[in-house]
Amino acid sequence: MQITVDTPITPQIAPARIGGWLLLCESNYRLLEQLFANTGLPFEQVKSTSNDGHTLRCTVLERAPYCLTVRLTGGWEAHPPAQDWKLRLYHDAKQLEVLTLPHAQIDRDGWLATRWERNWALGEWLRYCLTQGHGFFHKASSCAAV
Repeated sequence: MQITVDTPITPQIAPARIGGWLLLCESNYRLLEQLFANTGLPFEQVKSTSNDGHTLRCTVLERAPYCLTVRLTGGWEAHPPAQDWKLRLYHDAKQLEVLTLPHAQIDRDGWLATRWERNWALGEWLRYCLTQGHGFFHKASSCAAV
């Protein structure tokens, strides 16, 4: 199955098995790759601004041979970030995992359900960012190393 920005993944198809969650993590990795434009994010911090003034920032928190930990924030310049995610990208496995999410609820539904919800929400937000023209090193947005 080829996963694109248009691949519909909904909470109604939440898996009962870890394989479905891993598929969602792979989908999110591919979406974030599209934002990075396959550059591997050579800068420690980069910013993208859409035509309506929405700003997307990515800050590298940790680099390792097979993974990258980043903070991805989004919002409008004059306000605190509306979205603030800490993410780990596993390059060898092509997976992206949500480490922290603002306003996250306590894990009441179990390990898999919580991770599914966080990763599903991230995928929806990444799709939104792509449709708004965001991208690091993308012509449709204003992008700059910070």
